[in-house]
Amino acid sequence: MDERPSTQRDSFFRLQPAVVMLVRVASWEESPLCLQDLPARVVRVRHPLPARERMRIMKPAVIIVGASVRPKDFELLVDEAYGLDAAVMQLGQVPFGKLRLWIDMMLDKVGQRRAPTQRMRAAT
Repeated sequence: MDERPSTQRDSFFRLQPAVVMLVRVASWEESPLCLQDLPARVVRVRHPLPARERMRIMKPAVIIVGASVRPKDFELLVDEAYGLDAAVMQLGQVPFGKLRLWIDMMLDKVGQRRAPTQRMRAAT
């Protein structure tokens, strides 16, 4: 049996699930979101400023900000999310009944926007 060295290298990379980040969202605000069956990893952060640092590392697709976050801090989160192609929403902007639909829609949109970039990284 003739064994030839393979010229093709197998490449393995791990696909991470999308991340939904909750920033200063209280438990009573989170329960109507029904996030337990979401096809994404949910990360909770208590304060907006550390959330900006974690956003750079976790690269969340969707960021949901609690209603108690100050407008100035919300602007900083939006600026950081813009650089990551992430969707941001502060609770109260979308009715609770439609919020889960918005999250699902944004996970799809952000995934489509990021797909070309992820393919380029996988190829290198």
